[in-house]
Amino acid sequence: MNQIERLVREIHRRSLWQILAIYAAASWIVFEVVQTLTEGLGLPEWFPAFAFVLLLIGFPIVLATAFVQEGGPSQGEDERRSVPVRGEPGHGTTSAEASEHRGLRRFLTWRNAIVGGVLALALWGIAAAGWLLIGPDAAGGLEGDRGARAKSIAVLPFENLSPDEDDRYFADGVHDEILTHLARIGDLKVISRTSVMEYRDSPKNLREIAAELDVATVLEGTVRRAGDEVRITAQLIDATDDQHLWAETYERKLSDIFAIQAEVAQRIARALAVELTAETQARIEGRPTDDMEAYDAYLRGEEYATRDITEDNIRLAIRMYERAVESDPEFALAWATMGQQHARLYWYHFDRSDSILGTAKRAIDRALALDPELPEAYLARGFYRYWAHLDYDGALRDFARASEGLPGEAQVSAAMAYVRRRQGRWEEAADLLREALELDPRSEGIIFQLAETLELLRKYDEAIHLFDHAITLAPDFRNAMIAKARVLARGRGNLESAWATLQPTFDMPTSEYSPVFYGVLIQRYGRDFSNALEILEGAGEEVFETQFYYVPRTLVRASVLDLMARSEAALAAYDSARVLLERRLVDDPEDPRFHSALGLALAGMGLETEAIRAGERAMQILPVSQEAWRGGSLVIDHARILTRVGEAETAIDRLEQMLALPSELTPTALRLDPTWDPLREHPGFRALLARHP
Repeated sequence: MNQIERLVREIHRRSLWQILAIYAAASWIVFEVVQTLTEGLGLPEWFPAFAFVLLLIGFPIVLATAFVQEGGPSQGEDERRSVPVRGEPGHGTTSAEASEHRGLRRFLTWRNAIVGGVLALALWGIAAAGWLLIGPDAAGGLEGDRGARAKSIAVLPFENLSPDEDDRYFADGVHDEILTHLARIGDLKVISRTSVMEYRDSPKNLREIAAELDVATVLEGTVRRAGDEVRITAQLIDATDDQHLWAETYERKLSDIFAIQAEVAQRIARALAVELTAETQARIEGRPTDDMEAYDAYLRGEEYATRDITEDNIRLAIRMYERAVESDPEFALAWATMGQQHARLYWYHFDRSDSILGTAKRAIDRALALDPELPEAYLARGFYRYWAHLDYDGALRDFARASEGLPGEAQVSAAMAYVRRRQGRWEEAADLLREALELDPRSEGIIFQLAETLELLRKYDEAIHLFDHAITLAPDFRNAMIAKARVLARGRGNLESAWATLQPTFDMPTSEYSPVFYGVLIQRYGRDFSNALEILEGAGEEVFETQFYYVPRTLVRASVLDLMARSEAALAAYDSARVLLERRLVDDPEDPRFHSALGLALAGMGLETEAIRAGERAMQILPVSQEAWRGGSLVIDHARILTRVGEAETAIDRLEQMLALPSELTPTALRLDPTWDPLREHPGFRALLARHP
């Protein structure tokens, strides 16, 4: 008979069920009261758990007391049993044991049990009172500073009440400028634009919105523009009790728009007991331009700049900024943002000319000459140094300078993360992205970037979870769906789920990542080469291109035909890819992507020396030491080239190098991808896989 069965029999023999039922009922009542008090007093979620633990501790005490007081022998029996009687259950009980039993009866009394219960409830009450009177610091800081949370705000999109619906960009511009002013205040947590824009016309109440964004206060407002008149209303609300902390209506000339925006920011700071430094006060009260036509053009440019990243949207934004500085050549903010957009064209390979970089630099230099303290100008110069020259140290200095003037801006933390990632400081990059998410918690873009970072760190489950979160926030986020499919395939080897995730993206609008490219990859992993070829033949793209690779469709087709042992057709496709890539290298001989892809084409054609040289040239232009992410992709391509031409030892060395670093190379891909079939029987490759299960 085990111990539990013996315990149950003893409880039954001693008729203790009634006592235990009373304790269970009383505990349930106490727990319900505790939960009600926790909700009513705004106590932390762990207070009911604390009470539950106290009740659990009380259970064995009550059970032991019941055993001793209700079911134990009488005092006379204790004395008789001090003398052993052969054959009785108590045979062998000593005087010492009897004395111990009498001691337990004196200690485990119902009076003591009740006193203990009262003390336990008193302990819970003292903890609750301490929390309410002193705050979270008295409880070990389990939930952060309550006062700090009070200094947090979400500024919801301002409603456009203008007669012209097209004036919504103006209402959005007012909203953005107030956000920017608030982001200058160091002691204030301000949720960034991306996260609040989804609540435009939301049916959710303010308490729900505040809870989702983890803020204590919410600002609502409206904007109405008619001719040169503007009417702006704003109201600051405590989301915990819907109390209005401050409200104001402004009816003024359009030229007073900057004064209104500054006053709103200052009134919010006062309402939340946030102190403004003299420098912050001056920056908030400053006028970026006295020319309303220039300001209107700038706001239109901002509206295009916040749309999807396409060449058309960037160029439209630039056109508006150009109109702004034509109207007011002294408009430093417009110069800065215009320069950043020119550098953006270069980074995303929409325009890789020297002239576009020259234009970007001149615009940013002009902004700094006009306003040497403008944070947005340092942000723009940081991106220019990063995007145009891979000057990471210089970029970080500029981003740090921008952060001084915009301490509450999520974009600055995210920018630093992107640079750290290129430097190969992956964990630090992930931490910075998490900081950015504190200020922009519903930004699918930042969530996506964090997911990709974790993917490269080979934290696949976390990455998949974040991709799912991004897709929940933006169901049409094709890049996130494709990236999730990629992780499922090459990170987890779950080809069926990867294909199911990828399929809907074929019918979605074009984005940076191509579902065809990754669809072929999934089919290759599954060794369904006929289906891979069918997917490829239905592609509209002639080239699959991102900042990481430039792969002609003919090159992908050649590799699939090669795997199908259709040598003649594969050779023709390789040669077609070679011609295209050599033509591109004439236009841009320093683009490592062209050299890397050319090396793969030449390897397929059997031109071993030329292929290896092309792959090496790509790595020389952009080594891993200079650019950890893109440089790593080039090393993996070089391993593919070496494998194709029979240089197994060096290929395995390259693979070992990239498996030791965060990269897109995964042990699962090495096992599934037929690219590596020539290495399968090599002892070094087998040892590599054994070291990286």
